Amino acid sequence: MQEALNIKASKCLDHVKSLEDSLQPKVVRVEGELARIYTKLCGRFKQVEEEHILCKKVIAQGASVATPATTLSSSKIDVLRPKPYNGSRNAKEIDNYFWGLEQYFKAHGLEEAKKVDSTTLYLTNAVKIWWRR
Repeated sequence: MQEALNIKASKCLDHVKSLEDSLQPKVVRVEGELARIYTKLCGRFKQVEEEHILCKKVIAQGASVATPATTLSSSKIDVLRPKPYNGSRNAKEIDNYFWGLEQYFKAHGLEEAKKVDSTTLYLTNAVKIWWRR
């Protein structure tokens, strides 16, 4: 009985060894492909990070920076009007509303007094009624 178990164990070990030998080249190919993909993704991530930094600089400087990739005309910039504020008490919506107004006013170069007057133009009816009280 012991000899029969030893023979079966030996056959199993031989089978496992042959499977390892047949799979090893595939594992090496997969590892190589993963390394290439990782290198490519790292390069792309670095590129996106550099573009992000450039965008932050352009926004911080009021879109006055010109690079080979971006040439901005200071005479007229087509800026979307900010979305109206509907009175929601969601902090993110309020923050987005004011950020949109700031970007719009910055692009049009409005003075502080005109900014306050113009802000009410972007309030919906329910909020306008409350604002006038």
